[in-house]
Amino acid sequence: MWLRNALAAAAVSAAVLAAPQTGSASTITMTSYSFAAGSQVISNVSVTSSVPGNSISWGSLNAGLFQLNTTAGTLYGFCVDLFHTIQNNTVYQTAPLTFAGDNSPPGSSGSAPDIFPLTTTQAKQINWLTLQAVSELAASTLTAARSAAYQLKVWEVAYGSAFSYGSAPAAVLTALTGISAALSAADLSSIAIPTALISVQTGPNGETILGERQMLVIGVPEPASLALLGAGLLGLGAMARRRHSVH
Repeated sequence: MWLRNALAAAAVSAAVLAAPQTGSASTITMTSYSFAAGSQVISNVSVTSSVPGNSISWGSLNAGLFQLNTTAGTLYGFCVDLFHTIQNNTVYQTAPLTFAGDNSPPGSSGSAPDIFPLTTTQAKQINWLTLQAVSELAASTLTAARSAAYQLKVWEVAYGSAFSYGSAPAAVLTALTGISAALSAADLSSIAIPTALISVQTGPNGETILGERQMLVIGVPEPASLALLGAGLLGLGAMARRRHSVH
């Protein structure tokens, strides 16, 4: 499962990087979604905005790693946009993650966009968190509490001091402490920039509207891991052929 997600995410990212420099971009459609390992309720979530009227708060939110069933295969990712809700049958433009928040153009939802630019370090931290969660899912060790804790940490990294929440289950807070410590000690030198999924819709006058639905992030493994995984698959294939020839 982890391998399928890793290869699919890398393929999506590669398609973006290979797109011509004319504004064109790769797109995928998310047909349905669910929480990959369950979710936990986080209360009084808010983002304090620098744009007048754009601060947002939720009385409660379900947090956790999403399983996204898409035209690019099954992907796993987190929310990096608390200004919009996630919806089925959303068309996404794929691009390297460079910001979090609201990407809606002025007038599309009655307010100006509120983009939170991400440094390279922040983007790598989000990628590390996403890949860790997916690897735990593959190992069947990702509990609902840990899944929610990873999402909380993604929000903390993405929004910084603008993000806050009132309370979370004790198991989530315990997991968050460990995840935060592991992230602080992680070597990010070989970690790639993850891929953002930015919704694409057609407006009433035929215009393209970006960001009217929740933006998501999927992990992209470092090239070395992909090379090792590819070599491992080739080795398994060779072993299977040898066993077949013996019989």
